[in-house]
Amino acid sequence: MKEKLFAAGLVLLMMITGLQPMAAAKTKSTKVFSTSNTQCDLDHRQIEVKAKDLVKWNPKHPNTRYKVAFRASPPNPAPGTPFQSMSFPVPGTSEPVRDDAADGKYEYWIEDAQGHKCKEDDPGIIVRNQFVSASKKKH
Repeated sequence: MKEKLFAAGLVLLMMITGLQPMAAAKTKSTKVFSTSNTQCDLDHRQIEVKAKDLVKWNPKHPNTRYKVAFRASPPNPAPGTPFQSMSFPVPGTSEPVRDDAADGKYEYWIEDAQGHKCKEDDPGIIVRNQFVSASKKKH
């Protein structure tokens, strides 16, 4: 009985404050691959995430190495990355989106194993708030 009362109270509180329940964190991934000796590309150029989601870049071909590097602020929202670090090796670990990451598009580029930019014209991570106020929803 106490559990049902608690759940009902929580739902009522969310209705009063206009908050929606937070969805569970998800892992988003994209593959990096070479298109020529000097160019590379991604399976997914734009990835939409929220706080605590995990993002992972993987090479499409074994034994290839890349680096993801984020642009400074501006043009990106401060501090330039939605993650703890401004760059990551590929392959690497799944990177969690910071709890305090500002909404917006975070642009980045890809470097090949020699440190040359092989993709820089449109990759981005798009961060959306994890809570949406009912009064701010578009009708």
